[in-house]
Amino acid sequence: MIDDIHFLVYSFVLKKNHTDFNFHLKEMYQLFSEEERKKLYEEVKNGLQNTELKIVFNILDGSSLLNKIDCIKQYPNDYEVTTPAFKKEY
Repeated sequence: MIDDIHFLVYSFVLKKNHTDFNFHLKEMYQLFSEEERKKLYEEVKNGLQNTELKIVFNILDGSSLLNKIDCIKQYPNDYEVTTPAFKKEY
């Protein structure tokens, strides 16, 4: 999940996409094999080292991303993780 987030940021925000595919019709897991995805994720990690990009993860209470903090730390770009200080629910 975190790998896919970084890949999408790398591809669409930084426009560093070297592949020709249509995200509107299929998911990453339908488009690429596991080996192809691993290669793309490594390319993203290497490419992010040369940027000043900061990705902010606004993680809401109870989100599955809370368990992925270690995955976020594996990427070389700057990042910030925010969680709610308080919430009000009806």
